[in-house]
Amino acid sequence: MPAETTLALEAPEVAGHRDLWAAVPPELAARFGIADRAIGPGRAMVAAGLPDSRLLNHALGVPATAEALDALEAFAGAHGTVPVLALREGAQGEEILRERNYTRGYAWVKFTRAPAALAPPECPLRVGAVPAGEGDNVGTLMVRAFGLPEDLVPWLGSIAGRPSWHCLGAYAGPRLVATGSLFAHRAGGWLGFAATDPEHRGRGAQKALLAARIGLAHRLGLTLLAVETGERVPGQPDPSYRNILGAGLRPVYRRPFWRGSVPVA
Repeated sequence: MPAETTLALEAPEVAGHRDLWAAVPPELAARFGIADRAIGPGRAMVAAGLPDSRLLNHALGVPATAEALDALEAFAGAHGTVPVLALREGAQGEEILRERNYTRGYAWVKFTRAPAALAPPECPLRVGAVPAGEGDNVGTLMVRAFGLPEDLVPWLGSIAGRPSWHCLGAYAGPRLVATGSLFAHRAGGWLGFAATDPEHRGRGAQKALLAARIGLAHRLGLTLLAVETGERVPGQPDPSYRNILGAGLRPVYRRPFWRGSVPVA
């Protein structure tokens, strides 16, 4: 795949992370060591107090060149963390990573499709836009889905109502039980931050939210959509992967996480 295509697919995701990190409250940033930095066309992000969270600790869209890796390692070292780079499988630079003692780990798979008007799939839940006033409900679903502290609820929930974010939800009566967002960036869109209350899984919420976001992207005039989820592992459940395929998105590449050996103090 040409590097230009990869950049186009990852640009909305990079921009969405940049926007979210810009919204982190200073007190929260200080308590959990949350920070980010632009490196080339990409973004490096850390939450040093939550080192086990892959969502909050990785670099995205950063090329594996000596100059970019020097910058990534300096940034991670300044925060006492290990550099982690998400890099498209087969991209240039894998040899440099090995020479620097990075180890390749679990991969996320990137999917894409063009927006289109879609008929909503059968779902007993009501799907609609989440108002800004329900941001904490969005944040609560997200921290529980991603195993994060409740302290992060206001920050993660702030995507409801932020410019360029379109936060949709599935409701059981008045209660928000699932969410998924579309971040619009130029002509592209990123389908991110999907989460469902465990008590309401298996009811088709994420299928309905995917269809609603794809239709919304079409109405917004976007021309490209991208989303990612973890690669399939034999014997492990893969509902997210299956839902994304069912919504007409096709896998285009794997994006393994490369982890540096030691932080630089």
